Amino acid sequence: MGNSLFEDKKNIRERVIFFLLILTSEMCLKECYKIIPPEKLIFRLAKIWFNEIFAPGKTFVRAIKNSYSEEKAAYFIDCFEVEEYDVIERFSLFFDLRLNMHSKSKIENAQIPQDDLWHSIQKDARHVLEELFLNQESLRKKLEFEITEGLQDKNNRFIKSLAKAHDI
Repeated sequence: MGNSLFEDKKNIRERVIFFLLILTSEMCLKECYKIIPPEKLIFRLAKIWFNEIFAPGKTFVRAIKNSYSEEKAAYFIDCFEVEEYDVIERFSLFFDLRLNMHSKSKIENAQIPQDDLWHSIQKDARHVLEELFLNQESLRKKLEFEITEGLQDKNNRFIKSLAKAHDI
């Protein structure tokens, strides 16, 4: 496998953790809501999960998933222990199921409401972090600091990704 197609395994693991920490940090989300409305942010986070983070992420929501690669999916799976991957895959299936409970018109308008379904996704993300990591609070605090500082930096990779989706 060429390095140009695949990130190193440590980076893939870190991206999963980073994403789940953002989903579970109310402070990070509030900071992001300052630059993108909650409904648009939640939609964009779903796109990031299924397109940029969870390579095996097949979804039934057509507006969310752009492409699928068997090779990238296999590489992603290989980055985790079997038990870890099972927890992450279960989260992804749960995420997809909750997205599919929203109306087609909301999804087509790139909006996912901040409702009970969204809160259940966040709750499940917390569960995944508990299953994978013992000290998520210290990681979350570090992330919250970096997000707060990063929002000031328009060259921040995460901010660029959000801005791209919102045309800022």
